Amino acid sequence: MIVLLATLEDLNDRIPSKREVESHIEKCGYLNLTPELLEFYESKQEPAWKTELAQARRDAIDEGWLKKLIYRDAWEISEEGPNVLARATERLQTGKWNVNRLQYWSLAFRQRMGCP
Repeated sequence: MIVLLATLEDLNDRIPSKREVESHIEKCGYLNLTPELLEFYESKQEPAWKTELAQARRDAIDEGWLKKLIYRDAWEISEEGPNVLARATERLQTGKWNVNRLQYWSLAFRQRMGCP
């Protein structure tokens, strides 16, 4: 969910669509897209990482970090979302979170988050 929140913060000049969020993540290289994440789930028409991203969005809505859909395909960070991202950034920068356990986060994303 942290990659999603950071991406929405990056795109804060608008309310992006799912496709814009996915494109930004790909363009910035925020995820280590392993063969496992590039495989398609049997019941889906997209790579696993995109399905996982959509699930992270639903979870973030449930947590109150993203706003519920007002418009179709609108992914919008809530008022609480930036606070969650700031706390995560602080934990990463101070070493309270072991970044090595976050295997799908790329070096580019770790740098974006200010990891040591």
